Amino acid sequence: MDEVTKEVRKILKKEGLMPEKCGKGLKFKFQMLNYGYNRDQDDDQFVTFIIPGIFDVKKEQIVEAFYAINTINVSIKYVKAVVYDAEVWLIFEHFYDESVNLKDLVMTAIAALYSAYHKFASLLEDEEECPQSDEYPTLPPDAVAC
Repeated sequence: MDEVTKEVRKILKKEGLMPEKCGKGLKFKFQMLNYGYNRDQDDDQFVTFIIPGIFDVKKEQIVEAFYAINTINVSIKYVKAVVYDAEVWLIFEHFYDESVNLKDLVMTAIAALYSAYHKFASLLEDEEECPQSDEYPTLPPDAVAC
């Protein structure tokens, strides 16, 4: 476990989140959601937090799922929603060096992912806001298509 991961582990413990070692990273729970942390050994300038498997993408819900994914990706800074192995995962990646306050970064990551999770869930629950499978979203009038 590298030094930054050890420090992240200490921060999570101080916050009462009880992280466990998981491969080269960590796993922990916050508000009944499973989170993961990893520092890519090939690109150690970034830290990555995830909430894996928040939604199973089924063929009949693919438009709704991608509508919600796109909404997350354009509205919440630092969080990316992606489909991995037919599941939606939320990913927070951020540049890290000694000038960044690691505790602030950890707490921001957790809060941003938690917010993205709830926004994703609310988008799928709100049938009026989310297009149905036989509808296609249109560009807003002020969008520029190249």
